[in-house]
Amino acid sequence: MAQLGLCSRLVNFFGHAFVAAWFSNVPEFVLGAMLPDFATMVGARLPVVSSASVQAGVELHHRTDEIFHSSVCFKRLEREAYASLRASGVRHGPSRGVAHVGIELLLDAELARQNEAACRAYVEALEAARLRGGAELLRWGSQTVALRFEALRCLLLRHRFRFREREAELTAARLERILQGRPRLALDSSEVSRVVAWVNEAEVEVSRYSEQLLKDLRQRLEAG
Repeated sequence: MAQLGLCSRLVNFFGHAFVAAWFSNVPEFVLGAMLPDFATMVGARLPVVSSASVQAGVELHHRTDEIFHSSVCFKRLEREAYASLRASGVRHGPSRGVAHVGIELLLDAELARQNEAACRAYVEALEAARLRGGAELLRWGSQTVALRFEALRCLLLRHRFRFREREAELTAARLERILQGRPRLALDSSEVSRVVAWVNEAEVEVSRYSEQLLKDLRQRLEAG
């Protein structure tokens, strides 16, 4: 659900698998729901897809982003995160980046701890790209990009649900990597420890608001 256009090997994507599983556990559909994030992660445009299920998942991804980022709950969490980070001494740009992406990463972790069925759907979606054959299911713009995606897919399967562990240092390190390619948003070394402290606080708030946020999102998606 990343809206800032941040490029990194580590951005959030599990939330899209979680949402897709509300509507279908077909692996290709769940894969499609994560595909725009994966394309960002390998620094490429979306591949050409040969499956209607994958395409439907991609369309769900875009609808989910539009609704999620207009959510009152998300905006409140983002606003409070920004204020807390600024009060701790983090500069405006990094506070903005961490407030947006950090809330999403913490929500991903919360969702992965909540729902084993969504976790299974996530793994099966990653495996579907291999089982169906890379070129058959997804046609990336070049062989180089296809190989980058395969490396990413294998990395995610190998680490599985490392991102759902309650480790503020790990989350802060992910945020540092995600933001480092954007000079105005990048954290400096003195700010990382402040982000660790913020993560410990924000986990509680994200958990508290997650049920309402998801309820609103599902209602609006189902309403079309």
